[in-house]
Amino acid sequence: MEEQRNASEAVRDLCRCWFEQRDAEKTAGYLSEDISFIGTGEREYAFGREEMVRYLHQDIEEIPEPFKISISVVCEQVLGEGVVMISQEMILSNSVYAWSLRGLFNLEQTRESWLVRSIHFSESAVSQGEAEHYPKTLVVENLSSQRQQILNDSLAGGMIGGYLETGFPFYFINRRMLSYLGYDREDEFISDIQGMLPNSIHPGDREKAVADAKSSWMAETNIHWNTV
Repeated sequence: MEEQRNASEAVRDLCRCWFEQRDAEKTAGYLSEDISFIGTGEREYAFGREEMVRYLHQDIEEIPEPFKISISVVCEQVLGEGVVMISQEMILSNSVYAWSLRGLFNLEQTRESWLVRSIHFSESAVSQGEAEHYPKTLVVENLSSQRQQILNDSLAGGMIGGYLETGFPFYFINRRMLSYLGYDREDEFISDIQGMLPNSIHPGDREKAVADAKSSWMAETNIHWNTV
């Protein structure tokens, strides 16, 4: 193992041995005996140097082709005397993969060098937008699922509804109505009607149905509508 001048260089060299050189034994030279590792996959972890070396061999055997590493963010935080935490974002790429990772490394200084005591890799959540602190996509999907469950469980007959806006955009359809119309999935139905409720009505009845709906709603609210 080459001598490192600082902790950041130790992490850089470890990543090069692991991902660019794909050398498990050389990578292990930068690890402490009590290394702990958590990867991005379910049950992907290793504790202790021996277990970590086995993991490295499996990892390299799975994809032996070297990666090119691009590190975009490096933050070094001193936690105590001879103890440092390094966080970084990096992209691993080869002829098959391009993988964006976040790495968190804790290191301890010895007489000869810095040794990595813990590694935690994570990847960005695809359901979370760039400016979101929480994944709104999942929240919306969960609320939509709850709404649909209520409609399915509480209504005995088939029901369909649209927003009271120009064109009557589709709002909901319960399972009984969906089945009656010959559909298995809501998204297929929405695609066929192009997201607009009047398109689900027979062309011969469509104009009258829309006019009746507008007239009824305007009578109750006394609000003027734009032409549908």
